[in-house]
Amino acid sequence: MSLQHEFTTIYEQYSKEVYYYLLVLCEDEQLSEELLQETFYQAIQNIHSFKGKSSPYTWLCAIAKNCYCKYIRKNKTYCYTDKIEYFSDERKQEEMQNKKLYQAIEKLKSPYREIVQLHVFDEIPLCEIARRMHKSESFARVAYHRAKNMLKKELKTDEM
Repeated sequence: MSLQHEFTTIYEQYSKEVYYYLLVLCEDEQLSEELLQETFYQAIQNIHSFKGKSSPYTWLCAIAKNCYCKYIRKNKTYCYTDKIEYFSDERKQEEMQNKKLYQAIEKLKSPYREIVQLHVFDEIPLCEIARRMHKSESFARVAYHRAKNMLKKELKTDEM
């Protein structure tokens, strides 16, 4: 099997999930699409650095996060709130709550952040997340439960 064929297979298998991971990070569909393309470009350029110590998905998400951080450093003026148009007061309140939630998720340490993103936003079952992380299903369930408690605590702190 050729390297191109292998990479096409990896792209088809993981592109949607990596896209949603990026969407959680930057909350901008167009930017997520651009960063997805950059992620896979970087992956092709650095395929020799993949040692197989993690799943391809984890490796791609690490590249995606690096691409996002590079973009933020390069475009310091970028902020997704600039894209929020004038909505009704109710819509603005919802946007603020979502922003606080995304910020709280970003504050979570690994693996809690990844488990929440995969389970909530990508709708991946905890048993599949556990398999991808090479952990037990009970690990994923406990980590998800702890992450939810951390988020509740963080969001309550923000309200005060």
